[in-house]
Formats: sequence, C-alpha cells, structure tokens
Amino acid sequence: MNKQIIIPVLLLLLVLSSGCTQLTKQTKENIPARNYPTYIKGVWELIPYPNQYEMIKYDLDRLKDDGVNTIYILPIYPEDSAPPEYTEKTIIEEIKKARQEGFAVFICTDVLIINLDTLDEFLTGLKQFDLKWAEIAENYNVEYFAPANELYAVIREKLGYEENSTEAEQLWRQIDAWHQEILLAIREVYTGKICYKPASVGFNDDPNTITLTGYDIFTPNMPVGGHSIDEFEGWLDFFIPLIINVSQRDNVEWMVGEYWIQADVPLSFCQVGLNKIENATVPPVGFAFGGWTCKDGPVKDTPFEEVIKNWWSKL
Repeated sequence: MNKQIIIPVLLLLLVLSSGCTQLTKQTKENIPARNYPTYIKGVWELIPYPNQYEMIKYDLDRLKDDGVNTIYILPIYPEDSAPPEYTEKTIIEEIKKARQEGFAVFICTDVLIINLDTLDEFLTGLKQFDLKWAEIAENYNVEYFAPANELYAVIREKLGYEENSTEAEQLWRQIDAWHQEILLAIREVYTGKICYKPASVGFNDDPNTITLTGYDIFTPNMPVGGHSIDEFEGWLDFFIPLIINVSQRDNVEWMVGEYWIQADVPLSFCQVGLNKIENATVPPVGFAFGGWTCKDGPVKDTPFEEVIKNWWSKL
C-alpha cells in the first residue's frame, strides 16, 4: 500500500478512535469507593466561597489532625446568587480533592434567596438543581446528600411571616411535603445516604408536623448559646430528647448537623453542649461543627478547635 493510501487510512482510524473515546462513559476506577465513618466528625464552613474553598485547598491536613473525617460542601441555589468564582467545576474539584484525601463528603444545597416571586416555581427550580447535584454526588461516590439547608427558615424569613402565624405553619407543611417529594426523586439517581437538615424539629418544634420516613439520617442544627448556661442546658434537655423521639418514631439515625458556635459564645457553653450530646440516651451517629474561618463563628485558631479535637479523641 503506498503512502498516499496509508496516510488517509491512518487519519481515519485516529478520528474513529477519538470519537469512540468521547462516547465512552467515564469509569469510576480512579474515584474512591464510598467510605462511611463509624462516627461522622464533620466541619461545616458557613461561607462557601472563599472560606470553604480555601479550607479545602489549604487546611485538610490540619482538619484531619483535629479528627475531622467528613467535609460539608455547599452548592448554592439559585446559581446566579453564588460568587462568579464558585462554579460547578470549582465545586467538583473540591469534592474530588476531599475524597482523594480520604474524607467522606456531605453535599448540602445552600439556599440564598434574592428574589422570591413565586414559591412553587422556586421549589421546582430547587428540585431540578438538587437532582443535578445528586447525580454529580453519585458520579463521585459522595457519601451524604441533603437537598436543602434550613429551607423553611430561609423562606419564612424572606416572606416575612411571623413564627407562630397561620401562614408560617402552612409554609412549614408545604416545605415538609417538598422534602418527601424530592426524596423519592433523589433515590432514583443517588445511592448514598440522604439527610434531612432543618433548623427545628417540626413547626415550632411540634414533632407531628415533620416526616422523616425514607431518609437515612436526621441532621438538625444545634446553635450554641443562650442568655445563661442554665437556659442553654434546659433547652438541650428538651431538644435532644425531641430529636431522638422523632428519629426513633420514623426509624432514622440522627446526628448534630451543625453545632453552630457563634463568635461571642463563651467556651463553657460549647463544653456543656458537648457533654449533653455525649450523654444522650440514644447516641448520635455524628457531629459537625461550624464554622471554620467565617467571622461570625470561627473555630480555627480558637480554644473551640482544641476542645472539639479533645472531645472527638474520646469517642
């Protein structure tokens, strides 16, 4: 065969080979398998960019030394409310880095509402956004996924509803129903553990208004603070048993989804809360603190970092 025939044939084979490569679905051989910690020791950085980004870029070794084994990563909805640098590609790189460094990953959609013209349209858009990220979570073997963070609280504040109003209760029930609806859709594309992460246990902490059935882990937030230690202890004596009762009722595990330590909270409050959690009648399967470097609640380079590190070392 002469050169005039050989060269076109080789070029044709190269093109066909290239086309086949593009059509072949990427394998998972370089993606670590899911690794569920015996006890989730998580960190939640309140500000996704730049704080969360820089935490994952620079501080994973330090977090590992502190005992952290799970990193929360927060895609922002709507996407146009996120900083322009915080792209889908950036978030995926965060997921890959955390997983390659041996951490479990917990993806939780963070809702930042700028405009809320129609609630139904907003929730429909959020559902599609969640399903996109649930598929991404599946592609990268992400261990945990929560479809929204404190969704009811964020929307109620935006709408300006009073906490005990009829409008607020109707909104709560709509959001709780949305959590059940999206759970079924996520199950179709994601095989990891799905979490429900609200700011309270039902409307005004009425357990009859929340449905956890079908979720794997109930991950309510637990803000640290109060007018006094006694007041905080009293609230924990009410709140922790409430979480346990609802979780057992609906046959799900529970964890402290976000132990939010605000900047001005005394260290003694933090320790009291940790003691209460440690002595819960039904132990949680995990605990996540927040934040890391955000100015409203930094843990890095504060006494809180050492307290949590020492507490985790005993578990």
